Amino acid sequence: MGYCFLLNNDKNKTIHTFNTLVDKINEYETKYRKRNKEFYIFISISLFLFFVLVIRIFINKKKILLLNRRLQLLNKSEEEKRMRIFILKKSEDYILSESKKRKPPVELPVELWTEVLREFNSVFNNITIRLKIKYPKLTDRQIILACLIKTGLDSYAIMKYLGLSKTNFRTTKSRLKNILNISSGNKKSLEDFLKDF
Repeated sequence: MGYCFLLNNDKNKTIHTFNTLVDKINEYETKYRKRNKEFYIFISISLFLFFVLVIRIFINKKKILLLNRRLQLLNKSEEEKRMRIFILKKSEDYILSESKKRKPPVELPVELWTEVLREFNSVFNNITIRLKIKYPKLTDRQIILACLIKTGLDSYAIMKYLGLSKTNFRTTKSRLKNILNISSGNKKSLEDFLKDF
């Protein structure tokens, strides 16, 4: 009987130890699940914040690109204004000095146009070269007319700078339209075509 009691006692100790181990395993498993859950929550929040950050960067890049585009357009407008002022200054000086000598219309000399065309090329991305390559039939005078139209000068000022009468101006402009394949039925005017060129 004493031996049975000892076995029973050992059996109870073993069961107790086993139950303690099972409890500890369950406790560790619960802690592990809790940590796992916290880890997944942390990862989910981190991924969410990462995506929000990426979206914000993308939006900011788009805004920066739009702002740069607006700045380029403003700079282009400023360059066009500078070009108009340059042409006006050069031509006015010459026309004033020449008008004292003879009656208007006074045409600007080739040397002055060379300087003006150099300025056109710097402001409008080599427009004279691009026009000559794409439309080889254009004369130098027609290229100058195209450049003056591109700057947005009015017809009277262009006639004055080129020394043309109203009739000659219309004829020259009409020939320029024909060479550039801009027909009267075309939705795009010569001015729009040259602004986009």
